[in-house]
Amino acid sequence: RQLGFIVPLFALVSRLPQGVMQTCAPKKFHNLLAFHKYIVSQAAEVVASHGTSYNPQLQPGLFHSIVLSSLPPGEKTTKRLIDEALSIVGPGIEGPTMTCIVAIFNLTRHPACMWKLKAELAAVPISDTDALLHYEHLQSLPYLSAFIFEALRLGKESGRLARVSATTATTFGKYAFPPGTVFSVTLKDLNLSPAVYEEPESFNPERWLNDAATAGLSKGGKKSVEEGKNGGGGKEHNLKRRLMPFSRGARVCLGRHLAEVEICIAVANLVRKYDLAVFETEEQVVGGCHDFFAPAGSTDSDGLRVWL
Repeated sequence: RQLGFIVPLFALVSRLPQGVMQTCAPKKFHNLLAFHKYIVSQAAEVVASHGTSYNPQLQPGLFHSIVLSSLPPGEKTTKRLIDEALSIVGPGIEGPTMTCIVAIFNLTRHPACMWKLKAELAAVPISDTDALLHYEHLQSLPYLSAFIFEALRLGKESGRLARVSATTATTFGKYAFPPGTVFSVTLKDLNLSPAVYEEPESFNPERWLNDAATAGLSKGGKKSVEEGKNGGGGKEHNLKRRLMPFSRGARVCLGRHLAEVEICIAVANLVRKYDLAVFETEEQVVGGCHDFFAPAGSTDSDGLRVWL
């Protein structure tokens, strides 16, 4: 809203030839450009074939579902397919990645947390100890759930999410706001509020350890981590009510359940199989240096690097 020129500028840049973008873009963006090229080629192929190569048993996918749907032809263009793919894949990469970085970085800095988590994961009853742990093995583990809560609190979006009721007035308590009023909240400020969290800057999974902490991960994904019911009604209950890693309301993140499952599986299997130690990684890598809606570390950093 404040930087309205960004969207048209991005649209202009996206029309540049791939070779030009590859030459001008920093090296760190080359993989992203290659992925974009792959999406473009796949979308063009599906549109050109009108979905005729689709086999529901072998090749289910977003592109074919759109092309073979009852949408009008104007909604089945290559550009539409590309936009849909990028809008789904992009948030599905950025958010879970930063949360996993925060989780692993803080785990290596708090050995007591690491050994508690390792002990809980080692106790999971599984016949093949070399096999990957699946979500059904993990969803009811209390310390893993608390650990993910804390990583979500410290690793999610730093930008402001604006909400506008364009045509109707809004009433909140004794206050009335006219149509068009912009409401927004900075999630980072909320997640680091000293009025809500004791020592908010510290990584402390134990703050979540009560019956409510496992509610989100014990329902097979039907409840998100932030929405689990609390059985205690104490301070932890208030923490859960105030945790908003995926926003709230009608515009809540559609992929929040998938993100929670991804983070849970990734962190649990990595911690279970390996002993982790940070290698030449500064705290700036876990965010706080830049606000690209999602928090980002220093652009001079090589990212999170660990010994396995």
